[in-house]
Amino acid sequence: MNRGEPRNLQEGWCPEGEAWSNAAARVDPEEWERIKNAFDPKKAAEVTAALLTYAFTGLTPSNQDDQGGQGQGRNGAVDILLTDATTGEQQAMEVTTSLDRRYQDSSAAIAKFEEAVTVSYNGERSWSLELERGWETLRLVKDLAPTVANALNEMPATGEPISGPRTLHSHVVAWPIDPVAQPTVKVTSRNAGALNRDDPYLDALTNYLATDITIKSKLDKLESEAPRFNATRSHLYIGMASTGVLGGLLPASPSYFTWGTFATPKPLTDLWLEGGTGEMYHWTQENEWIFHNLQK
Repeated sequence: MNRGEPRNLQEGWCPEGEAWSNAAARVDPEEWERIKNAFDPKKAAEVTAALLTYAFTGLTPSNQDDQGGQGQGRNGAVDILLTDATTGEQQAMEVTTSLDRRYQDSSAAIAKFEEAVTVSYNGERSWSLELERGWETLRLVKDLAPTVANALNEMPATGEPISGPRTLHSHVVAWPIDPVAQPTVKVTSRNAGALNRDDPYLDALTNYLATDITIKSKLDKLESEAPRFNATRSHLYIGMASTGVLGGLLPASPSYFTWGTFATPKPLTDLWLEGGTGEMYHWTQENEWIFHNLQK
């Protein structure tokens, strides 16, 4: 496939691993509940990571970073320790998500931006605003709102036709809404940051793992803590978000994992990606990428 061509999501899949139904058949229901209750329900990614890795590997997860006094909590500990009940072998796991907290907490800022634009707008039309990729880095109220309001004020009056969207700023597109009783300006969507189709998925994933500050802290912890347990493997589990600056990294198809070149940072031996799409992706040093179908 040439760079820039649309990806065919039904072709070029990485190998398929064990399906959920097979893994679930081995699960001890009592152990499943015990594991589930050992983790803080507010840390959904850790609960999911513990249960899924237990189901697919058979290793028993324990909560090492429980600061609530119910587990084996210790400051600076890895999130999860996976133990082979037969051999006693231990493996270390860190858990995180790709959710951009600025995006998650941005509703209030967007409401203030919308209000600031409306106050300065004196036109006769109503407009629907779409915030384009990269808006999270801007000062919405102080810088962007005056620019957008001025651009809207320069638009033709309602008697003059406007077809299609108007670009007001590199990060804002406006759609006219006619007719209207009372002119309004509403932010109706904010781009989650779709993956550039010229950028192969595995290249983008490699760059994320190599540059993200949170990922670096997780890798540093694995490197320092794994020797404490004589851990034979180091795992990183990432709950992949569909929104925010990193929303484009949500793996939409097993074909993404044959698209580009992947280089994993040290000291990882295992990488798990799961984002509620129905598949979980697992990279190992030995076998590279496979996917598990969680719906069959």
